[in-house]
Amino acid sequence: MAKVSKIGENTWKISEWGRFFRVSMYLLIGSERAVMIDTGYGNSDLKKIVSNLTNKPVAVLNTHGHLDHVNGNHFFNESWLAKEDYEVWKLHSDDEFLKSLKLKHGFPKATPQFIDFTSYELGGRTLEIIPSPGHTKGSISILDTFSKTIFVGDNITPLNTWLGTDDSTSVTVYRETLETLKRIFLESGATGFHAGHSFFRMKLSALEEYLSLCDLILEGKGKKPKWVDMGLNKGYMSRLRTSSLVWREL
Repeated sequence: MAKVSKIGENTWKISEWGRFFRVSMYLLIGSERAVMIDTGYGNSDLKKIVSNLTNKPVAVLNTHGHLDHVNGNHFFNESWLAKEDYEVWKLHSDDEFLKSLKLKHGFPKATPQFIDFTSYELGGRTLEIIPSPGHTKGSISILDTFSKTIFVGDNITPLNTWLGTDDSTSVTVYRETLETLKRIFLESGATGFHAGHSFFRMKLSALEEYLSLCDLILEGKGKKPKWVDMGLNKGYMSRLRTSSLVWREL
């Protein structure tokens, strides 16, 4: 069952549990249209939930192509994804793949369109698209200038950020993304982050801690990391205070 929470003016967080983690999706409403940032595992009737919150037309912006972010896309007529994550989406929406993970499957196909814009207008509310390779090569972040929030998908989490999937980038590329996000955060006057698996709004310090962790990894400092196998996510696990990163390539 999904949990719906109002987290700001015309801004809602919709959370659902899947087999692996709780995932957070976000509904942002403007004067003309609305956007769902990600659609979860497909376990919840998002059409019904969202219709109780707005009568505006709703499009989906997927932060990346993983199964816990795209499998509710079929509840909406319009969905958008970075083209670099198309093959990821294709695999993670495949019935046989979902069956192998003992996950709900059999969803209507909802092939996303490729993002070919740098901003998306909701009417009195502008969303800016930030290419953010790291967790996946086609990951994006979304700056909501209305709420002064950056939605970062799975690139910053309070749990464990995954760079250990077949779709992930190196630590070096991920660090460059973090630097870009920090710059945009400061230049735009943003005040916080929301993520795909966060229970709360995060501050800039969360990003800065991951930057410091990347530096430790790239400089070969700190405790020697151990190889971990978490199924889809395999690699070396490094930690710094509250941050944890599983990675394969420097």
